[in-house]
Amino acid sequence: MLRKQWFYWVLATLCLAYQSSAWAHGFKAEKIQLDHPYAVELASQPGQFAIYFRTFKNTGTTPEVLRSAQTSVAKTVVFKTETHSINHEITWVEIKSISIGAGKSIVFRHDDEQGYQLLLQDLTKPMKNGDRFTLTLHFEHAGKAEVTVWVQQPRNAMKSHQH
Repeated sequence: MLRKQWFYWVLATLCLAYQSSAWAHGFKAEKIQLDHPYAVELASQPGQFAIYFRTFKNTGTTPEVLRSAQTSVAKTVVFKTETHSINHEITWVEIKSISIGAGKSIVFRHDDEQGYQLLLQDLTKPMKNGDRFTLTLHFEHAGKAEVTVWVQQPRNAMKSHQH
């Protein structure tokens, strides 16, 4: 009987540990906190995906720079930022790196009027909602961080702007 109880205790512990890791979707690279990396299909470009983060924060006392990113699901990952014309039209411009000030957060959301995105170019395989993949981020000081990205439909898909 004792052996059976031990088995159930181990099984319950493993299930709880698995669920906790599945629920936790935050990552850290030294002083950089990354929460909920997600990829969405661009409404204006079906089959094209961009990566965003719920939180992208530098908790350190020195600035940090995101230098590059790579993943097996795309040949290249391009950094982009939004600019606005006089007519308030949004244009995405390619940039070489992304700076994060000490103690600052940056906007990395699909539904924000300003911010950044990581554009996946030349996908190596089609993606759909629910897929997951690894993205490696290379920081100037913090080194590299591997994060798991979820492909998802934005909650407010009607509100999301065109890219």
